[in-house]
Amino acid sequence: MKLKTMKRETRIVGICGFKSSKAGEFGVSVVGVVYRGGCWLDGIMATKVKAKNRGLTEKIARMITGSPHYRQTRIVMLYETKFFQLNRINLERLHRKLKLPIIAVTGRKAAGARGASATIKPIPIATEARGKPIYVGYVGLEQEEVTEIVKASSTRGRLPEPIRVAELICTALQDKR
Repeated sequence: MKLKTMKRETRIVGICGFKSSKAGEFGVSVVGVVYRGGCWLDGIMATKVKAKNRGLTEKIARMITGSPHYRQTRIVMLYETKFFQLNRINLERLHRKLKLPIIAVTGRKAAGARGASATIKPIPIATEARGKPIYVGYVGLEQEEVTEIVKASSTRGRLPEPIRVAELICTALQDKR
């Protein structure tokens, strides 16, 4: 998919997850936030995946396609945290299921994210002047487009706003457990 340019109100779904347990059953809770660019929060979605279930990619795809925001969504961003590892999500399969570009973000240099045939190597992108870069893997876009999208949506700090807010929600929910 080729984006002409990152419009200010391009809808981005930011995805974050955290390890959760309920009644002794462990799994991953996933939160998605719908952002217009890096400025406006439009919606929130969530799903859970049992630890024994290996269908994390499929559950995320169903969460997004089942959302009323799916038709207007143009980009999906995933954020790796301690309990939500991108290597458990197949970025190319998610891209095919959603028919949307996928951007995977981590705050540290990592080995890469999973794809159908090979590891997707992340590239460093500096979102703040003199700040530490974030590392980004992607499917369905060109490197220049990814850089533009990540920088344009990083309005409040080092991380793009959609995943920054998703991570804040995950932290609040995780603290309640």
